[in-house]
Amino acid sequence: MRKLFGFLLIVIAIIAVYYDLTVGTLPTVVEEPAPPQAEATETEEEKNEEEQNEQESPRPLPDSSFNESAVEVTVEPGQTVLSIVEQLHEGPVPASIQQVSHDFSRLNNDILPEEIQIDQTYWFPTYSP
Repeated sequence: MRKLFGFLLIVIAIIAVYYDLTVGTLPTVVEEPAPPQAEATETEEEKNEEEQNEQESPRPLPDSSFNESAVEVTVEPGQTVLSIVEQLHEGPVPASIQQVSHDFSRLNNDILPEEIQIDQTYWFPTYSP
């Protein structure tokens, strides 16, 4: 009886590992297909000029009621909101993860931390100890 129980336990463990590796247990984000693009009316030069103008002009701080200071950072591959805030503080952050998430959303027009995109610029909260 012990051998049968042990065999069933091993089979269940193998099935669980297989399911986790193939299907996964974390929810996946389904990206909506991009709408069909109309013919471009702008030339490449006009687009480049617009991008340079956007990069050169500093954006005002969106929420002036925010009590702490904020820094504008361009997101690089592999970075998260928390990792960027930790880099800005050069160590542990004197705020909870929920507070950092809430402040980030307030500073960036209710963009969730999970929705940040590479090469985009966002405001990140900084906290004084």
